[in-house]
Amino acid sequence: MFYFPFLHCLPADQRDSHKPGRRSVKGDLRDTLEALQKPAQCQPDSEALANTLLGLTRFGRHDTSIIRVLAHAVVERINSSKPREVSNTLWALSTLGWYDSSVYDTLLVTLVDERNGQLDHQDLSHAIHSCAMASHGGSAVEKLGHVISKQDVSQEGGWSGQDLANSLYAWAVLNSIGITSDSLTSMAQHLMREVNVRRFRAFQKPELARLYPAHLEAERVGLLRGGLWGNGMVQAAEKEHKEHLERDRAKLSRGDAPGVQRAAAALQEAGYKVEFGGKVGRKLLPFFYTQLLVHRVLSVSNIAVDVPSGTDVFCHPPGQLSGKARLKHAQIRAVIAEGRTSPGWRCDGFVVLSEGDTEQPDLVVQKVEGEMKSYLEMQT
Repeated sequence: MFYFPFLHCLPADQRDSHKPGRRSVKGDLRDTLEALQKPAQCQPDSEALANTLLGLTRFGRHDTSIIRVLAHAVVERINSSKPREVSNTLWALSTLGWYDSSVYDTLLVTLVDERNGQLDHQDLSHAIHSCAMASHGGSAVEKLGHVISKQDVSQEGGWSGQDLANSLYAWAVLNSIGITSDSLTSMAQHLMREVNVRRFRAFQKPELARLYPAHLEAERVGLLRGGLWGNGMVQAAEKEHKEHLERDRAKLSRGDAPGVQRAAAALQEAGYKVEFGGKVGRKLLPFFYTQLLVHRVLSVSNIAVDVPSGTDVFCHPPGQLSGKARLKHAQIRAVIAEGRTSPGWRCDGFVVLSEGDTEQPDLVVQKVEGEMKSYLEMQT
């Protein structure tokens, strides 16, 4: 899969088996871990370690003990690491759903070190996006925001639509969960100005879909005239975001996740009507789809229920929600809070259950009824 710099330590008759396409990721991983036990001159460097972690992301491997060994090995070699190796490591760790605040801080401090000079746009966008997915804040993230706010983010400066969209989406995640600072706000304003200068045709569909949540967050906090505004950007981003939601609804409406099935069964047993892939909001955006929308028979009040699983939950630490899931939850709650008194409204509360919660039917019902009670008390 990858070329490793420590191949010269292997016997000549074994080197060909390490060429791309000749080995499985499992084999490359085994060699890397074994090499870490060898003399220093035969151990993998930061590039090889980052490449190994990237290889794991392609195959969805989430073995926390192995990820930990590789992550700490990169940290041990941090003084000889290049910015690309650091950003690739951050991206791989967040994609694998592995988080350790000291590891992320060490990597970030190294990345934004002034001795690195002008940093590559991809390294910066990967880093801020990784921090957002891991819900990582602190002074190193603030400095990263400051560095990005001083970059030439124009097309001439090398910043692609993907770099801009990913970085603004990252800001939306961080801001929505309370990781804010003047430098991050300046970064978002700087990026949003450039987005509004470009025409929407400069962005691919997935990039436009990512810009819309950032637009909603910008509107919520009053950032730069409310986010997107120029050259048809709002309409284009809204269209792509809506199509993304409809694809999301198709998956949610199947209700095939085990935790969702358990929660639905518990609520149905307690007398609730359950809708899979229910809509939270009105006909027009902003609206969202949630895994379950439930209500009592003859009741007009609905409670949305979400059971995060898969890539929405980190493998380490266990149960930590990804930034993507936390942003969606924050924006669902904001939409509910703003629209409860609106005609045609379909949701009055929101409950997030863990997979563990769904194994306790009484707890599922208790949490939903508690949310329903809070809504009714607010109405009176």
